[in-house]
Amino acid sequence: MVKDLEKALQVHRGVATPWEMKRRFEEYIDQLPKGKDPAKVRIVIEYKGE
Repeated sequence: MVKDLEKALQVHRGVATPWEMKRRFEEYIDQLPKGKDPAKVRIVIEYKGE
C-alpha cells in the first residue's frame, strides 16, 4: 500500500502545487474502498523501513 501511495503522489513534471498534491491524495483515497461502504472502510498504512 505504501508503494501505491508513493506512485499516486509521484510528480512527473518536477514540482507540484499543494492543491495538486491534495488532489492526487484524494483521488488515491477515493479509489481504495472500491465497491465497499466507505463508512466501514478503515485505512492503515504501515511502513517497514528499507
